[in-house]
Amino acid sequence: MIVYKDNYINELRLKNIDALNYIVDTYSNILFKVAYSVLNNREYSEECINDVFMEIWNNIDKFKSDEEKFKNWICTIAKYTAIDMLRKIKKHDNNLSIDEKIEYKGDSIESNFENSNDLLIIRNEINSMNTRDKEIFIRRFYYGEKIKEISKSLGISENAVNIRILRGRKMLSERLEKGGV
Repeated sequence: MIVYKDNYINELRLKNIDALNYIVDTYSNILFKVAYSVLNNREYSEECINDVFMEIWNNIDKFKSDEEKFKNWICTIAKYTAIDMLRKIKKHDNNLSIDEKIEYKGDSIESNFENSNDLLIIRNEINSMNTRDKEIFIRRFYYGEKIKEISKSLGISENAVNIRILRGRKMLSERLEKGGV
C-alpha cells in the first residue's frame, strides 16, 4: 500500500514498513537534531534515532492524538531516548545494550563480550542475515564505519542503511532476550 501524508499513522499501526520508511524520510533530520542537542556526538545521535524509530514502531498504538501532535510526540521520544543513552554512556554500566555489545571497540569484537553465549548468538544471527544486511552489520559494528560511508559504498540511502540496522538490532535483541532459543 502506498503511504501518504494523511495515512502514515494508521499504516504504522498496521505495521506497514512503508509507513516507517515515510517517517524516517520525513523526520530523521529533526530527530537527529533533538538527539544531538543532548548527546553532542554524531555517532551516538545516529544510534539514538535508530532506537527512536524502533520505539515509534513498537509503541505507535500508545499515540492517541492527531497527526498535528505526532511530531511533538516523536521529538519527546527522541529527547528521552537521548537522555537515557547519555546516562548509559556516563555510567559505563555493565548492562550493555545490543549496540554497545556489537559496536567495535578494540582489536576484535570478541573482546567486547563477557558472555560467550551472547557472542555465539550474535554471530549466528548475523550469519543468517541476507548478504546486504550482513555486510551492513559487519561494516558498522565490526569495522566501525559510519552510516554515511556504508550508504555511499553500497549505493543505497542512509535511511535504507538505518532501517536495515533497526530491523537487525530488533532481531538480535529478541534473540538475546530469548537466550538464542
